[in-house]
Order: sequence, then C-alpha cells, then structure tokens
Amino acid sequence: MAASHRTIIESRQFQRELEEIATDHVDADSLVDGAKWLLARDPYAGVQLEPKSRVWFLAIDPPEAKSVGLYYTFDDDTVHFMSITQQP
Repeated sequence: MAASHRTIIESRQFQRELEEIATDHVDADSLVDGAKWLLARDPYAGVQLEPKSRVWFLAIDPPEAKSVGLYYTFDDDTVHFMSITQQP
C-alpha cells in the first residue's frame, strides 16, 4: 500500500534552476511550496507529457511573478522534481 503522502526529492538541476529563477530563499520556498503540497498528495494533478512518458508537467502561476513550469516524475513513494523553467 502506498503512503498517503509521497516524499519530494529535488534534483541538483532543479535546485540550480530554482536558484536562478528565485532571487532569495523565501521566494524559492514560496514559489514551490504549493506544488510540493499538491504533488505529495496527488501527483496526477499535473499533465503527462506523452501517454507513455514518465515525465509530468505542472504550471505554477504565482501572483506578481512570471509563470514557471515544473517537470517531475513519481512512483508510489516519491515525487522527483527534475527541472523548473521560467515561462516568457
């Protein structure tokens, strides 16, 4: 039986990209906290890139900031944040 909340794991690439997007630690946390909460409980909330792909996408549209796209994979126990990109 799967856990009710999956563990979030951030790749080094994700961490580097997040540092580039967010100007300080508080901004970085506030940018992804909602996505962490949501995806730990329901990783199907995003969009699967292709029918057989393991990679999913979640758009994050924070108030007063540019939108970002979060790329992730998941299994029964974990959600792996792979990449985050700022949208134009």
